[in-house]
Amino acid sequence: MKYIFRVLLLLLIIESCHQNQAEESKTYYCDKRITAMNIDSLPLYKSFSDYDAFLDISDDVKTCIKGNVQEISECHYKKSHRFDEDILTQTSEIIIQFNDQNQMVKSITKLTPDGSQYVSAENTYSDKNKLISKGSFEEKYKTLNQYSYTENGQLQSIKTKWDFSSKNLSDRIMSNIDWGSQMSYYYNDSGMLNKEVQTYFGGDSCVVKYDYVYGSNGPINQIIKYNKSSGNREYITNLNYDEKKNRMTATTWNVLFSFSYDETNEKNLDNQIVVYFNNNCKVSKVTKVKKRDKNFKRYTKVDFNDQGDLVSKSEILYPNSSENDFNFNYLEEFDSKYILEPQYEYYEYVYDNYGNWIERTNGEDVIKRKIVYKN
Repeated sequence: MKYIFRVLLLLLIIESCHQNQAEESKTYYCDKRITAMNIDSLPLYKSFSDYDAFLDISDDVKTCIKGNVQEISECHYKKSHRFDEDILTQTSEIIIQFNDQNQMVKSITKLTPDGSQYVSAENTYSDKNKLISKGSFEEKYKTLNQYSYTENGQLQSIKTKWDFSSKNLSDRIMSNIDWGSQMSYYYNDSGMLNKEVQTYFGGDSCVVKYDYVYGSNGPINQIIKYNKSSGNREYITNLNYDEKKNRMTATTWNVLFSFSYDETNEKNLDNQIVVYFNNNCKVSKVTKVKKRDKNFKRYTKVDFNDQGDLVSKSEILYPNSSENDFNFNYLEEFDSKYILEPQYEYYEYVYDNYGNWIERTNGEDVIKRKIVYKN
């Protein structure tokens, strides 16, 4: 079920820069105007565990398209070397189509070398350009989201179904699959999102609830997650905004088994995420420290360029040691002798005149784009 949640969040992130009304536009804030919807669209989500889809955005190549786009053709290659020559072998092509409102409506995947093709994503919209359904259809799994709205046009619920034994990719309504979960959204008198309730149906029926708490001057300053079994508070996340340093810190405590009067103490710390913004209020860097067990912590860092594209991602395990302060402090430089299981990824881009990338290289993976703009 954790993996399913991870997939669902990735699908939400994919459309966040296409100005869809369902999740609200992906807006970067470097001040205290941030709302619960904005929190959900940032590359950190609710930060409660490593399974909450922290920074899976590296798999998304369709976000943040600039200009009035009609179609994007993406050719995917594997790079190899022969003597001093780089050789690109094409593995697939993805054609992404947009409507007149610049919203993605369909993507078609063509496989190489057999030439087979299938619809890998499909969205539908209302007359008011509200996202009604969103489907993702791959060889190993299919998912379908259905959206509903309040009379005021605010997102009311998202129902989701999935199939991890998919054999018929042409069945995009998944008629033989029951709805697996529903996320319901609730708002206060000021129209601000203050509660989310996620219900899983079937044999694993359960309810997961999130409460949002706003400060007196408007911004959200706390998220509370409730345990699906007992209904007691399980995680508390406090958000702190530093306008001088242009960053937001989300610190999370695991309080389910806390018997202390002060639940947010050092012993209950679970993870901490810091989102750094540039001078244009776009995310420039995100760091996360996560307690893996009593002996280790995991440090993750991602960097974005001025166009908002991911340029690097690193993940490192650090041992708890009396020689160093690993107490959720962020270190700009690390002593390599303490690094365990390091993982690094780097991305290089070529851009067109609109500021959209038309070539991306990540190690041996290369994607080349042809973008057709509307007149």
